[in-house]
Amino acid sequence: MMMQFDFASLWAQALATVQDPRAGARRILALDLPLNTAALALVIVALLTGLVAAMVSIMAARMGAGDVMGAQFSPLQWVGMQTFGLFLAAGAMAYVGRWFGGYGTLPQAISLLAWAEFIILIVQIVQVMLLFILPPLSALLAVVGLGLTFYLVSHFIAEMHGFPSAIKVFFGILATGFALIMALAVLAALFIGPMGV
Repeated sequence: MMMQFDFASLWAQALATVQDPRAGARRILALDLPLNTAALALVIVALLTGLVAAMVSIMAARMGAGDVMGAQFSPLQWVGMQTFGLFLAAGAMAYVGRWFGGYGTLPQAISLLAWAEFIILIVQIVQVMLLFILPPLSALLAVVGLGLTFYLVSHFIAEMHGFPSAIKVFFGILATGFALIMALAVLAALFIGPMGV
């Protein structure tokens, strides 16, 4: 079935993906998006989610419902961090999976991550609305959104690479994320450390 791109169809497809992530991943993979189209989609959702994340952080800090650290970043910085992080994650999804015997490609990883971020964007928009009504529930929804991200991405990677277990993929994500954080920390120490001396 061809995927429709009007709001009602996207909403229905998002709900269907949450209910059955691997089937949702197959629908996205069936689009067979080229690299430039997939990258453009990811940039657009990174822009939107970055702006919404900045809005949530700033509003939560002003209302005393969140930490102040996030509010110190400008919307442009949020967008930049979001975009960099998503493309780094897409590269890890594609190439780390292939190291473990998968057969997914970078365009597929970018396409799937763009779709996952679109679904998370819906959660973030609801979170903004809840900030005005029930701020504590908005904070709880942020935790739900984080869990939903891992849930979707684990199943998407499993489907893209042909892995049978999304649970094993989840632990692989945690291990890969830890390794990336350590690598970035080492690079920061090597390049930023000497500059601060």
